[in-house]
Amino acid sequence: MRHSSAVCKTLPRGVFLAALLLVCVLAGCGGASPQPTAAPRLIIYNWEDDLPQSVLDDFTAETGIQVETQTYHSSQEALESLRRGGVYDVVSLNSRYLPAAIGEGLVLPLNPARLTNFYHIDPSFRDLTFDPGNRYTVPYNWGVSGILFRRDLAGRELTRWADLWELGIERGKIALWAGTPRDSIGLTLRSLGYSANSEDPRHLEAARQRLLALRPQVVFVEDFGLGEECSPLLESGEVTAALGYALDAWRAKPNPNIHFALPQEGVVLWMENFLIPASSQNPEGAIQFLNYYLRPEVAARIAAHNSYATPNQNALPLIDAEQLNDPVIYPPPQVLQNAEILLPLSAAGEQQYTALWEEFLAGGAQ
Repeated sequence: MRHSSAVCKTLPRGVFLAALLLVCVLAGCGGASPQPTAAPRLIIYNWEDDLPQSVLDDFTAETGIQVETQTYHSSQEALESLRRGGVYDVVSLNSRYLPAAIGEGLVLPLNPARLTNFYHIDPSFRDLTFDPGNRYTVPYNWGVSGILFRRDLAGRELTRWADLWELGIERGKIALWAGTPRDSIGLTLRSLGYSANSEDPRHLEAARQRLLALRPQVVFVEDFGLGEECSPLLESGEVTAALGYALDAWRAKPNPNIHFALPQEGVVLWMENFLIPASSQNPEGAIQFLNYYLRPEVAARIAAHNSYATPNQNALPLIDAEQLNDPVIYPPPQVLQNAEILLPLSAAGEQQYTALWEEFLAGGAQ
């Protein structure tokens, strides 16, 4: 400025320096405008539409942490993304993939003292073999797999896994999820009287032969977990039966011809867990979210949205009676006594299962 030197001479030195400091603060001392501080963000990696947006919005309103959700179509895809260095803050992962993720250093250990709401989790879902002491995970939801079927097309009740093999091609086709080999191999093993986690080569060879015998009737559904594929196929009559889950059965309820069976040989259980990956850029925000999720009222809202069972024992009284009394979502004790959860396999077991499934997908052409 042309008049600056004159101004300097007319102001006392202290007053001038104070004025100069004020100008620097207002102008940014260098011409650049001050940049606003970015709001903290949390990236949640989960199944599509698994968490209600209202729950995420309320978390943001309470904490100021913006939530971004990213989705996957299979647990295997989620694990592979973590292995490739995918950056997330909270991840939902199926229990049978946890030992691999933990063993490969992809998961941060949890500080139990920070999870002040963990006591709401039912003891039956704590300290399980895939994560002793819950050092890395918080139970999220659980459920069973069963048979979704058209009674009018089947011409009979389906009450056993073995009934799938007795339908015969004249009674129509059977839908299986292409992205969940453990579920289909597991139900086949159960139909033979074996454990769904068996690695005995004799058991797996028997399962291989049994699956290949079913192959001409099989229609593969690609988008496991989205709940959009099985019901339309059953509605249209393109398939007579399908490997189903609670959400599929819940959505099929309006059609009186579609029924859900909990097979007598024993249902196969699955369980999802929240974890904080090693790639997290906001582990503090992740802990805040886990404690928020563990509140009974929040867990109940999530369960009402996704129609899966919650392991939060204090959320149960807050869940709608129709859902809570639905044996598909919350099976009775006599069903659970004969149930079996899918557990991690050994490296050799993984190879056996992978080879079996690839042959099945190819229709036996090896």
